[in-house]
Amino acid sequence: MPKQQYQPEQNKTAKPPQSFAYRLLYTVSLLLLLILCVLAGLTAYKQVFGKVADVPRNTDPAPYQTILTAEEQKDWQRKTPLKNQAVCQLNLRIPVQAATGNAQLRLINPPYSAFVCTLQLTLPGKNGQDTTLYQSEKMIPGSVTQHATLQDAATLPKGETQAKATYVFYDGSGMQKGTYSIEVTLVVE
Repeated sequence: MPKQQYQPEQNKTAKPPQSFAYRLLYTVSLLLLLILCVLAGLTAYKQVFGKVADVPRNTDPAPYQTILTAEEQKDWQRKTPLKNQAVCQLNLRIPVQAATGNAQLRLINPPYSAFVCTLQLTLPGKNGQDTTLYQSEKMIPGSVTQHATLQDAATLPKGETQAKATYVFYDGSGMQKGTYSIEVTLVVE
């Protein structure tokens, strides 16, 4: 009996060899797709993280020369707006005249801040309800509020009282972007 030789079955799914032009076109197409994806990602990143908020700002420190230090005045003129960073300054010990309610806040939103801000001063309440002493108007970057009149200042005890200062930050369209709270001391005279 003759020996039968085993012959493996031909691969029916094997593709015929492709031409060099086809492989080149395929590789170039993949590279272009990769480049487009990278560019789209960079554009999205710049839109979200690399954009200075489009808000009105005042860079002239002249109206506030009696309030700002010489170093702060130089900063107003030389610093560029920060990207997505809020910078606000406030006295941490706020002198208050009980009879008039006048408080020396020295609230500063410098022109290199990226956001419009407001400030709310509150006292902690006994039943969890905070009492609002002051609510500022929106302050564009490059604004200063030296004095403010506190509500119900006559009811504050003489001496030192702890209060909470809450900043609220907005972009140029008025959309709230964040909040930040700190403890301050009211020095009631």
